[in-house]
Formats: sequence, structure tokens, C-alpha cells
Amino acid sequence: FPYTTLFRSLLNPGDQVNRLLLVFLVIGLVAALWAMMLRRRTGIPAGRVVLADSALFQQLPGPLVDEEWGLVGKPDYVIAGRDGSWIPIEYKNAQAPAQPYAGHVLQLAAYLRLAQVHRGQRPTHGLIRYRDKTFQVNYSSELETRLREALQEMSNCSAEAGLPPRSHNHPERCRACGYRQECDQRLV
Repeated sequence: FPYTTLFRSLLNPGDQVNRLLLVFLVIGLVAALWAMMLRRRTGIPAGRVVLADSALFQQLPGPLVDEEWGLVGKPDYVIAGRDGSWIPIEYKNAQAPAQPYAGHVLQLAAYLRLAQVHRGQRPTHGLIRYRDKTFQVNYSSELETRLREALQEMSNCSAEAGLPPRSHNHPERCRACGYRQECDQRLV
């Protein structure tokens, strides 16, 4: 067995270089196991990160664009699935609700559509990752229809120069909203 000779030479007490190599090998294995454990805790599936909009990766040079639907966005992460399809992942820095919020699902639906247009392959699902739980959201024709309807409603509101009615009672969402200065329904 070819590895037997390698391990014997690494364990040879008279060779400092071999002992140093053994130490680095053990450190590498421990680091790999640690990384696998951390990834499992994040809720991210196995796969290669193909796009990221984060301080760590900065791999997404600009937003993804769908000219046909007038949609522009930057998903937090996109993982390549085993079959090569893209799996968008949206991170939320909050405790998980019992079910993902409708707005979060629509945001993920937008990223699913953008992934489909950019990749040329329809994703089967995406993930919404809260601090303590991950939800898988299937990219069904019903979800695609809901996204189209929401985009149409947004377009109608823009055309009427008005804002849609507030859909929540969460001051923290108002604080983070890009329309809070113009909104007459804001909570803060």
C-alpha cells in the first residue's frame, strides 16, 4: 500500500522534517473538519459558492438583471447544486418566524427568477436562512405568479406616484426601509 511508506516515514522519530509535515497534516485535517462543522451550522447546503454579496467574498461585481421583468437584485449567496443549477440563499439577521415572512419569500422568488435568467436553467428552490433556522422555498409556478403580481402592483404604485399600504407592524422594518422618509405610514 503506497500510503504505508509515507506514514512510516512521517512517524520516523529521527527526521524533523517528517515530524513537521505530520503536524501540518494534522492541523489541516482539524481545520477541514472545523470548516465542515461550521458550514453545517450555517444551513448552507454542500456546493460551490458561485456568487456572493458579502464582506468576506465580494464575488458579485454587480446586480443580476432581468430586462424582461424589469427586475434587478443581488442575492446574498448563490450555491451551485449537484446538477449545476443555482440555489439562491437569502440571509436574515433575525430569529426565525414559524413560517418565512411573505416579503422574504417574494425577495427570494426574485432571486430565483434572476438566477434562472442569468444561468439559463430554472432553479428548483432557494433558501431563506434566519439566525436559527433555514427554510427551503420551492420555485413553483404559483410562486412565480405571485412574484409577477407583486411586480405589477409595485409598477402600478410607481405609476400612481404613491406608496403601497404598510404590510406589517414592525418598527425595525420601518427603520431599515428605503422609503421611510417619504412614507406617511411609518412606525418610527
